[in-house]
Amino acid sequence: MENKADFETPLILEARDIDLNGTENSQITFEIVEGLYRANFSVDPENGFLRALHAFDYEEWLENRRRIRADNGVREIDLLIRARDSGIPMLSTVVPVLIYIEDVNDNPPIFQKKFYAKTIPEDLPGGSSILQVMAIDRDGSAPNNVVVYRIQMGASDKFIINSESGVISVAQGANLDPDLSEPKKHVYTLTVVSYSKFSNILQ
Repeated sequence: MENKADFETPLILEARDIDLNGTENSQITFEIVEGLYRANFSVDPENGFLRALHAFDYEEWLENRRRIRADNGVREIDLLIRARDSGIPMLSTVVPVLIYIEDVNDNPPIFQKKFYAKTIPEDLPGGSSILQVMAIDRDGSAPNNVVVYRIQMGASDKFIINSESGVISVAQGANLDPDLSEPKKHVYTLTVVSYSKFSNILQ
């Protein structure tokens, strides 16, 4: 998982050498020989225990698409591990190892503006669009980066928001004429929140 340095289950490489047991001909050691991110991993040369040296950030690798493939929120890192004996001549075998990094919903949506303002006529009919708020979620995959919106307070039953597009509109049947409200209201302050569709990470 993204942001975790440990695998969900230990990853241990195993190799067998059918030369005489207890001799250098059958003594196996492991090493990482190839891989774009091989420096981020270590393998115990004797027992083949492969571990990550630090946690991984899924989004840091978005720019590199040649060697890392992404599908449905999972990135694949390719390593080549060599198992070799200690005999003379030294014999070895190389095996591919695939490490999958899964995206985690760890980035909150961020509005493109800190404040939105709009002046509208008092006779604007219900259903009329006023403005669109927009937030960006920097998570690397859907649904973690799918943003939805809601008005948290201040609508006074006069305004609605499209949860997917962020378009704020006049509610059907709403009357904005300040002369028909008591006390007269000329300014409405709405608080809009954005959040990832399948989480409670708010902004």
